[in-house]
Parts: sequence; structure tokens; C-alpha cells
Amino acid sequence: MNRKDQSLSQQELASLVAASIEDVLAQAVPRIRRASVTEAARLAGAVAAGLAGLPRPRLEAIARAGIDADRAAARFVENAAMAAGLSPAASKQRRAVAAGNEQAAGEGAAEAPLVPVSEWAGPVAGPTFLEKNFAIARSTLHRWQRRNEVVALRTGGRKHVFPLAQFVDGRPASGIDRVLAIFAGARPAWLWLSRPCAALGGEMPVDVLKAEQVERVVAAARRETRR
Repeated sequence: MNRKDQSLSQQELASLVAASIEDVLAQAVPRIRRASVTEAARLAGAVAAGLAGLPRPRLEAIARAGIDADRAAARFVENAAMAAGLSPAASKQRRAVAAGNEQAAGEGAAEAPLVPVSEWAGPVAGPTFLEKNFAIARSTLHRWQRRNEVVALRTGGRKHVFPLAQFVDGRPASGIDRVLAIFAGARPAWLWLSRPCAALGGEMPVDVLKAEQVERVVAAARRETRR
């Protein structure tokens, strides 16, 4: 089965799940706005289809990581609202993170405290986890980091964590080094890579990179930074 067939199959599964969830929500909460039901069902369908399409090793890695699904879902909703700029506080926090300026975010902490890396970057892991579960040697990880071929997010001191969504077949997606060269730091680069992008048809840029469509992502990143 080629990549296009897999994509269509995943879309069909997402639509099927979304339709089922929309019916359940509409019956369980009759007073809820229809638009809210539709959007909630669409997001749930996308998540379900995405998980179903993951290779078994990645699913097992997620299970071993002990990720709290309820907390992860809550973080996703909060991050989506922040990315959409639904409030001045959220918009201010997003700009601070996107600029990689933690000091500016700290000054506005009373209004919108800066959240830990794992709260906005999605599942992340350190070198030990990657070596054990992805068979990525520390020396290899260090080499990728030195060449800017992998997104490494600083968590304090000299420690870094690595977003798991950037890896495919045990290595970072092709083109990450080119995206990092466009943005002013790893934080704003990953914030953009891990959010739906209108210029890419609503897909997350990191997923498009993993589909080996590097030039599309690079062009979209350049347009983003010219705004």
C-alpha cells in the first residue's frame, strides 16, 4: 500500500470515528452547541485515526512512557486555544514562547505563566529513553544535535529533551535542519512544526516532513517568518 492510500484510509477512519462521536455527544448533551459537537468529534476522530496509524513500536513506546491521556487531552485543548489567540493572555504567552524569550514570558507570569516544555511541545524524551526505546545511541543523538538535524528543547541548565513526533524510522525527519535554519531557535521552530498549518492544508509541518515533502515545508516556513 502506498503512502497516498494510507493517508486516504486514515482520513476515512477519522471521518467514521467523528461521525459516531458526534451522534453520541448530541444525544448525551442535547443543549451543547452543534458547532462545538462537530469540532469535538472531528478532533477526536483525528486523534483516534492518528493513533491507529502508528507503528506498533511507537504505540508501545507511548504506553511505556506512562502518558496520562486525560491530562494530554486537556493540554491539547489549552494549546489549541493558545495557538488560536482566543485571549490576550494566551496570545501574549504564545508570542513569548514563539520568540524563545522566556524572560518576557516570566514578566507576564501573573497573566499567563509559562508552561513546562512537555505542556506545549507534546510527548518529549531524553537521551536515555531514546536509546532504550528507539535504539538511538547518545553519540548519534549528539551528532544530530550538533548539526541541527534534530529539534532539541532546553529544559534547564544544559539538559535537553527531544519531541518524539519528529522521529520516523529511528531518526529525525528529513528537512528539520532547514526549518531550524529559518526560525530563530528550536522553540519557535517546534511550535510551528507541531501545529496545523493553513499553508499546508491544515496538516502539521512535521507530518509533511515525515512524508518526505521537504520543499513544501521549507516554503511554508519561509512565508511564516516573513509575516
